[in-house]
Amino acid sequence: GHPELRRLVLAQVPDEARNLLGAASVLGEQIDPPLLTKVSGLAEATVGDLLDQSVRAGVLTSAPAISFTHALVRDAVYEELAPSQRMALHHRAAQALQEADTSAAGRIANHWRLSGSADWTVHCVRWARRAVTSAIKDLAYEEAVEYAELAARVPDAELTLELARAQFLAGRVGETLAYCEEAARLADAEG
Repeated sequence: GHPELRRLVLAQVPDEARNLLGAASVLGEQIDPPLLTKVSGLAEATVGDLLDQSVRAGVLTSAPAISFTHALVRDAVYEELAPSQRMALHHRAAQALQEADTSAAGRIANHWRLSGSADWTVHCVRWARRAVTSAIKDLAYEEAVEYAELAARVPDAELTLELARAQFLAGRVGETLAYCEEAARLADAEG
C-alpha cells in the first residue's frame, strides 16, 4: 500500500492495542471478540478494554458490529506485522477456528495456507476439500473452484476430478476437460 497513508493510519492505533489489532487484522475486517481472545492469548477483560480504546481512537467502529472502520485500516495494520508474527497468528487462527466453527472450512484452509507451518499442506487440503463440498452444496460454484484450486496444490487424482466437477458446474467446459485429463494422468501415476 501507500507508505504515507499507512503511517497516518497507524498513528491512530493506540500503542497498547497494537498487538491485539494485529491479531484482529489476520482474522478479517469483522471482529469476533471470543475468537480474537483465543487467537491473541490475552485475557477477555483486556481484549474488551483494548477494543473500547480502539473504538474511541477511531480505528474500530462498534456499529452494527465491531469491525475495522475501513479495509485500508485493516490492511495497514496487517502489513505492519512481521512475517513470522503474521504466520504465527494465521496458525493460531486456523487452530481456533477449527475448535470454534467447523462451518468456516474455507477460512480455515486459508489460514493454514498462510501459516507456513511445516504441515500446512495436509491441513489446508483437508479443509479446502470440505470448503469445496459445502460451496457446491450452496451452489457457489466460483467459490468451489477457488477452494478446489487451493486444495489441488497437493495434487491427487480424486481431488483433480473434484476440481473438474467444480469447473464444470461453474460453466467452464475447457478447464473441465483439462482437469479430467490431468486426473487420468495422476491416476495412472498413482496406480
